[in-house]
Amino acid sequence: MKFKKLTAAAVSLAMPANCCLTSVAASDKQKQYDYVAIGDSIAAGYGLEGKLTDDRSVILNKELIDDPVKSAYPSLFGTYLEKLGEEKGYKTTAVNISSVAYTAGDIANTIRDKNYKSKTATYVFDTVGVDSDVLLSYHDLFNEYIANAELVSINLGANDVCAAIAEPMIDSDNPLFKAAVQAMMLTVVGNDAETVISGAYSALKSAGREITSKDITEFVDYFAGLPKNTDKLLDTMAANVTNTIEAVREVNPDADIVIVNMYNPFATPKDMQVKDISEILSDVYKVVAEQAAANGIPLPALDEQDMKKLTDALGNMGELVPDGLDVGAVLDAIENIDQLIPDSVDTTDLKNILEELKQAIPEDMTGADLKGLISFVAMMIPEDLTGAQFKELIGQISPMLADDDSNPVIKEVLDLIVASTDDDDDLSWLKPLVAEIAEIIPEQLEFNSIRSAINLVQTLLPDQLDLTSLKQTVKEAMDSISGIDPASIEEALQTFLVLVGSIEEIIPDSINTTELKNIVAQINDAIPEGMTGQDLSGIVQLLGMMLPDDLTGAQFKQMLGLILPPEGDTAQTVLAVVNDLVADDADMSWLKPALTELSQNIPAELQVDDIKAVLDLVRQLVPDEIDLTGLKEDIKKVKGFINGVAENLDFEQLISDLSPYIINELGKALDPYVIKLNERLEDVAIKTGSYYVDIYSITPDMDLDPHPSAQGHIEIADKLWADLEAVIAAKMTDEEAPEEETPKEKKADKKTDEKPAPTPADSGSGTTGNPKTGAEAGLAVMLISLGAAVVLRKKKAQDK
Repeated sequence: MKFKKLTAAAVSLAMPANCCLTSVAASDKQKQYDYVAIGDSIAAGYGLEGKLTDDRSVILNKELIDDPVKSAYPSLFGTYLEKLGEEKGYKTTAVNISSVAYTAGDIANTIRDKNYKSKTATYVFDTVGVDSDVLLSYHDLFNEYIANAELVSINLGANDVCAAIAEPMIDSDNPLFKAAVQAMMLTVVGNDAETVISGAYSALKSAGREITSKDITEFVDYFAGLPKNTDKLLDTMAANVTNTIEAVREVNPDADIVIVNMYNPFATPKDMQVKDISEILSDVYKVVAEQAAANGIPLPALDEQDMKKLTDALGNMGELVPDGLDVGAVLDAIENIDQLIPDSVDTTDLKNILEELKQAIPEDMTGADLKGLISFVAMMIPEDLTGAQFKELIGQISPMLADDDSNPVIKEVLDLIVASTDDDDDLSWLKPLVAEIAEIIPEQLEFNSIRSAINLVQTLLPDQLDLTSLKQTVKEAMDSISGIDPASIEEALQTFLVLVGSIEEIIPDSINTTELKNIVAQINDAIPEGMTGQDLSGIVQLLGMMLPDDLTGAQFKQMLGLILPPEGDTAQTVLAVVNDLVADDADMSWLKPALTELSQNIPAELQVDDIKAVLDLVRQLVPDEIDLTGLKEDIKKVKGFINGVAENLDFEQLISDLSPYIINELGKALDPYVIKLNERLEDVAIKTGSYYVDIYSITPDMDLDPHPSAQGHIEIADKLWADLEAVIAAKMTDEEAPEEETPKEKKADKKTDEKPAPTPADSGSGTTGNPKTGAEAGLAVMLISLGAAVVLRKKKAQDK
């Protein structure tokens, strides 16, 4: 209207002769009032007519402007405007040039630069398969319609915060950041939770083994640090909105500008009842407890109040996590556990420990000495020993057994025992156990020979222990586990049950160790009394000399038959086992050099009588029967329990209960950020002399789509009209605009009004409006894929 008025004035000056005619024509011509809506996908009405590229609002062009989304609030507001225009003799238009995925900074740059393309919108368009070059046409569209506008509404801000968070991640090579950005994009364009999570999961799965501990640590640290940068992000957003207002005024200095603030997309309607998590878990626990009882697995009875205490305790678990914990390293270890197993293990450290153990044994100690020492310890232990008394006892014994300089390993073990014992522990079982150990120690045991035996083990240990086959086995196991689709609960349960069932099948009811003990006894009998290490070395060397260089499996079995006594079940059992394990054509040429090397490493001072005593001690300690029937029964109980839970737990109802709870929690977490963002927008309105319309309390939707529902758009249009009708009517009658309160005055009234300003609770979100509530989780809403990594740190960030 302004430029048309200027043009009419210029024509009248240039043609004075026709001034009366011109005046008459102008008076007959209908006056014009143009409204232009600028904003992001919320103002564009995204989600009202479809999703992704099926939604017409995605691409801004002449066709969309001429046939806009009718249920979006700019069009609804336009119908009110049209009705008023008819009353006042005005022709009105409502043009919506809002742009999906645009930020306030993008709008200003697009107005000023014909070659500008929004980085965020380009990323979104390229991801969903839309040619992002269409963004280059926005410059002309913005300038054309803004130039003729009497009223411009600006509904921006949320994307600025999102973009500030996302842009560093878009440029990063970290696969976790890429997955988070993909999840954010899927959320922003209105996908359901399942699609969002599946998209993020697919991105992570495709990255696979590329994810490193460093990636995880970087990801967690980035989001843990976001709350500290909240004010900076919001200040940047406010500056961008101010810049957009300035850009609009560069094109049209006379237009009235109104800032439309933000609502909480995840708030819960106040009339809606949302189950508390403790109530939801109580329902689940009832099913679990019933099935546990049915399968003979007793669980304590927990009511909803107990569950509430439990969930409150779990909420404080973040306090237990040490600040120095490398979460990335832990998660990386779980994901890549097979990679943590080296191809070989350097056993030097183990040899050094054995050396310390050997040095700790006095050269002249005998079995009688050890027996007496342990008996003395048993006498010192009280019948009703407590943890506190036990630690005191260790403190008395420690100087006798360990010295910081000579035996650091033993000292570490004693310290570990003390550290793991609580003062009120009941240790009355220890006294009879120590007394029993003292009884079965052979008095003739010579510990200098044990030292020699340890020396032999040290010698026989290879410097490098090959674990390649173990590594491969673990890798195959991890690959099979990672192949399970986490979205399929039933498939995961069935896979687990098959695994449990296979374990149950291979476990015998009992293990008969009598035969093993008999073998040990016969070996003992076969060793001559008084044999020394030198004797044994000579025998082993003689055996090596007897073997041919090209020994085969058949020759080995023949020689073994000659060596072993023909009578006795044990000898025959050994031969039968060897027959099964060794093929006749097996290459056993390695045995000859191995025996030669062994003979050279047997200590000459070794007393074989002491080895016999050790073997006899082992035989006495091993029970004749190891009963495993209880283990099999426990496995059956677990199988029945899992089957019962799967059959009786209503997973659909659980999802139905959890969805509104999760959205409610997200709303509470996000609310402080919405309040802070709106405070910045109100400050911008004050500083730029713009109008300010508060839509904070419109009815939210109970889904993860951050865009308003059709009802929400109706409420926004109604609020806009309620606040601006008088202003527009005054302009149409060429009257002075009514003395409306400025945003500054309104803000002052909010602080002094007896009735408090709407709080998060008024919107149904159930918060107190404390900006510190849900610090990290609030931002996680914008990037819904974050899940546990951010939530685990949430409580600690709040408390700090």
